[in-house]
Amino acid sequence: MVFNGVSEVGNPYTPVADLTTNEGGPDIGASDKQVQGSQTKKAASLGANGIIRGATRNKALAIFIPVDSGARVAGAAARVTVPRAG
Repeated sequence: MVFNGVSEVGNPYTPVADLTTNEGGPDIGASDKQVQGSQTKKAASLGANGIIRGATRNKALAIFIPVDSGARVAGAAARVTVPRAG
């Protein structure tokens, strides 16, 4: 989940990591969507399930939202089918 500010999160969260992309390096010429995708992928690799975008496109905060995580696990569990014995 991507938020444009802290007020949009709406649930308690734990900061995981500050994310910074290198505007002068490989991200030069990258679109906002590509930068956001890169930040989201990095956040997920750190165990975060959301990011709060910073004041500039190359900064974001990776966050973990426990409420969101529980809902995803419950939803996944509801979709699991167990084969019948016999």
